[in-house]
Amino acid sequence: MAGTTIATQWYAVGIQSGYTANLCYATQPNTSGTEYWISVGEITVVNGTASWNWDTTGVPAGTYYIGGYIWNGSTATYGFGATSFTIT
Repeated sequence: MAGTTIATQWYAVGIQSGYTANLCYATQPNTSGTEYWISVGEITVVNGTASWNWDTTGVPAGTYYIGGYIWNGSTATYGFGATSFTIT
């Protein structure tokens, strides 16, 4: 439901200090240009399991995929989750 907080979790390996995660949602996985950015540069990434809470207020009803990239200051590594979720 829009307005619900969703805990987004991931596992990272080989991450050095100073890296950030940038998260988005999209209607298709791995579809550049259709993503809506929900976090840019505000999540510090560390080795191991981490999470970030996303407030879905204002997100239109639909089926989406979560994705994003890890940024080290000069290079981005992109990825999308394989499982969709639905906002009602």
